[in-house]
Amino acid sequence: MRNFPVPYSNELIYSTIARAGVYQGIVSPKQLLDEVYGNRKVVATLGLPSHLGVIARHLHQTGRYAVQQLIYEHTLFPLYAPFVGKERRDEAIRLMEYQAQGAVHLMLGVAASRVKSDNRFRYCPDCVALQLNRYGEAFWQRDWYLPALPYCPKHGALVFFDRAVDDHRHQFWALGHTELLSDYPKDSLSQLTALAAYIAPLLDAPRAQELSPSLEQWTLFYQRLAQDLGLTKSKHIRHDLVAERVRQTFSDEALEKLDLKLAENKDTCWLKSIFRKHRKAFSYLQHSIVRQALLPKLTVIEALQQASALTEHSITTRPVSQSVQPNSEDLSVKHKDWQQLVHKYQGIKAARQSLEGGVLYAWLYRHDRDWLVHWNQQHQQERLAPAPRVDWNQRDRIAVRQLLRIIKRLDSSLDHPRATSSWLLKQTPNGTSLAKNLQKLPLVALCLKRYSESVEDYQIRRISQAFIKLKQEDVELRRWRLLRSATLSKERITEEAQRFLEMVYGEE
Repeated sequence: MRNFPVPYSNELIYSTIARAGVYQGIVSPKQLLDEVYGNRKVVATLGLPSHLGVIARHLHQTGRYAVQQLIYEHTLFPLYAPFVGKERRDEAIRLMEYQAQGAVHLMLGVAASRVKSDNRFRYCPDCVALQLNRYGEAFWQRDWYLPALPYCPKHGALVFFDRAVDDHRHQFWALGHTELLSDYPKDSLSQLTALAAYIAPLLDAPRAQELSPSLEQWTLFYQRLAQDLGLTKSKHIRHDLVAERVRQTFSDEALEKLDLKLAENKDTCWLKSIFRKHRKAFSYLQHSIVRQALLPKLTVIEALQQASALTEHSITTRPVSQSVQPNSEDLSVKHKDWQQLVHKYQGIKAARQSLEGGVLYAWLYRHDRDWLVHWNQQHQQERLAPAPRVDWNQRDRIAVRQLLRIIKRLDSSLDHPRATSSWLLKQTPNGTSLAKNLQKLPLVALCLKRYSESVEDYQIRRISQAFIKLKQEDVELRRWRLLRSATLSKERITEEAQRFLEMVYGEE
């Protein structure tokens, strides 16, 4: 294709091809594919396109755009490459040069990732204004399409079109400034704008191209991070403290918008998994959330460099004596910072658990352990007197009154589960505690023995409830209908309930 346009800085290749169609006045999607690729079956892919060898040949006269440069500067590949390992990264690059047939998305984990992206087109009005002022036209910018993060790194929340990328699998849609929306929402979350700004250098840094830590290196990186920040107990990660740190930076609302809400009560929580052995790649978003929360001063590129340099030996044998010793001035500053933190949080433990305290404690422990231990021992908080023991007699009297009120309320209702001892206890405010200490609560035990509902009583109550319901609905009373409404059968009904049924309906 002649006069193929040169990509603008940070422009998606998808956008460049769409502009080529506009420049040539090509309306038919298939004709554009013919002109650009010589192949009418190519699918218009926004983030991870293939057939980039063809595009590189169109741009050959510029002397600048090799395939790898197009991949790293004009696709979303840099968001995935650092987290999948070198072998998989290199294979994905090879596939993107030719015909990938969707293999790249599978290889990089896009298809199976929990981080899903909205396929609708989107844009930043402020960025478009800058584009029009500088280039005289608008185009699709890479950092508008961070998967699951529809935030511009500079200006906040993006504006969505109703049109989606996959509405037409062969159509390349250009961004025409005449169709931009004049009214757009301002519901930007500053936390997510900051996250987008933290991630943005990953798209632009040439140094990131050779940084693809293995899964083993990422495992070591997060193990070492937890150790350095005091988020471990013995060899185990304190996942509760990790989650607390993340929540200090990202609210539940922000995490829910990213579909990365913390399910701490589940063993499959993604935040727990990322601090365990890495058996699969995690998304750029999960890595970035953890690093921004725990290492806010470390850039995304510096984090990749640290992870790439790690080996098994570097974490298991790291003697303090071999580390670079700080000078006395640095030590004095760190001592003063630690003392101020302890006074600020009114205790050593609280200071260690603060965002800045964990890092400072780890630094002092590594470089001046003797001073740290000695100073902490002199400033231990006095232990508070143990809480008074429970007055079980008083609790027994309070609990039995609560139970009697519940039982009285149930007398006027037929529609509730079987009132067993355990069910009755669960209706009280301290049911679990009462159940575990029933031997210390004689009045409660006596009340439960007297008023808990037997199987026979429960069946009779269900028959009564069914009888009343059928009468109210004016349904013809039949024995089988009574049993069905009471969810009973001939095999399960007790003798006492059988006698009650015969009294209500008569013998069969």
